[in-house]
Amino acid sequence: MDPRQARSRTSPLLPLSLASGGVWGLIALGLGWSWLHQRVWGGVLLAPLIGLGVGLAARGFSRLPGWGRALHALVALYVAAALFGLGVGLWDLLVLDIPGRRPGAVVLQAIYGVLWGTTFTGYVVLLWPLSIANHALLARATRRAA
Repeated sequence: MDPRQARSRTSPLLPLSLASGGVWGLIALGLGWSWLHQRVWGGVLLAPLIGLGVGLAARGFSRLPGWGRALHALVALYVAAALFGLGVGLWDLLVLDIPGRRPGAVVLQAIYGVLWGTTFTGYVVLLWPLSIANHALLARATRRAA
């Protein structure tokens, strides 16, 4: 395969994944501001890169069976939430520096908090179908470009 053909196949995936991550960041900003306050900005700023990673990991999504797509989208949602929590924790540690805290604990607390909040607030019920739809739209756009 010609390298230009390979590049044209993946080229829409990169900008769409970055944009998708930005949209997910805005969703997280709306859902998370009430309990994360300014800490949420760390995850929001990292969201396009998280979207890029999730988009690249989702190549081949359309070839999975239905249950495989649902499972993949759920795992991707939780990996993305953990990475979002990492951004929140790093922002808390570096920007909202409060003396006397353990750096590792600050970051891990944010990761666990985002994962806990995603699950036990019930947001996963809303976000999982959105994740499936997002993956399907990225797969569709990539297929059309191929």
